[in-house]
Parts: sequence; C-alpha cells; structure tokens
Amino acid sequence: VDPDKFKPSQFRRSDLILSVGRLESQKNYSLLIKIITLSDFRSKLKLVIIGEGSHKQLLLKLAKKLGVNLNLINNLSHTELIHWYQSAAVFVSTSDYEGHQKTLLEAMSCACPSLTTKFSGNPITNQENGLVGNNKQELTDYLNLLIKNKKLSQSLGVNARRLVINQYNIKKLIKKEIQLLSL
Repeated sequence: VDPDKFKPSQFRRSDLILSVGRLESQKNYSLLIKIITLSDFRSKLKLVIIGEGSHKQLLLKLAKKLGVNLNLINNLSHTELIHWYQSAAVFVSTSDYEGHQKTLLEAMSCACPSLTTKFSGNPITNQENGLVGNNKQELTDYLNLLIKNKKLSQSLGVNARRLVINQYNIKKLIKKEIQLLSL
C-alpha cells in the first residue's frame, strides 16, 4: 500500500460502516448485515459495500427484510476508494478466509478503525491496531464499542496506519526487493 496516497483525513462520518470486496459467499456479507441488525446504533448506521458479484440480489433482499440501510456500489477505481476509507467510521471484513487482504490494508493505511473476523494472514492484532471478533455477538459488541468510543477508534486507527507504514509500505518493499535481486 502507498501510505502517501492512502492517508487519513480530518473528516470521518459517525454513521458509515464500510466493506469492500466481491459479493460472494467467502466474504460472508450476510453476517455483516446481521451484525448491523444487532447493533445498538442500528437505526443510525449506513452500510456501504463496494463490489460486484453473484450475491448482490441476495444481500439486497436480506438487508430489506432486516431493515438495514444498505447501499451496494459497483467496483470503483483504486483512487476512488481512498475517499470511502477516509470517511468510514468503521471498516469491516467478515470474510470466512482471505489471502492477502489489500482492502483491509488500504483502510488501515487511512487510519480507519477496522473490525474483522479471524482469518489466516490477518494483519490485525486484536485490541492493538483493530478488533477481531470470534462470533456474531462479539463482532456486534466490538462494532458498538468502535462507534461509542471515539478515543479507542482513533487510537486503533493510528496504530493500524503505523503498521502499514512499517510493514506494508509498497515503496519500502520495492526497495527491499531490488536490494535482494541485486545481491
């Protein structure tokens, strides 16, 4: 991730919950919709999922049935995502499994407080640079906590950005690779 491009902004909406990814079963967006339903802040939250896929209609129907304010946005360019990461109150990943989740790293680089499920390769250390929930109730409790506790949200976001700058900064990684190749 390029932290010079994916950087924090001054303005963060308190009601915007964001996720970015394919609308497929692996991403488990039905869990995310159910978490919103259980949240203490349910009536105030706006869930935005940016992506395309075969589960679009299923997710729209579920959100309507459960009364969740869901907006599905088709894929956006890399640079258009920056504004969304900068604006979100919380970035959420409810994936069942992931490889190297670049969207999570981009959100972290923008100092967006992040909430995820447990998956192999997750860059988040729970309660240090984000929150990792083990089940629907824990994820809901963590979402409520991030919305209520602005100081905690801000601290996790700052720590998340620091991690990206130190370990996932594309400029540093390219320099290291060039050094390795020139040995």
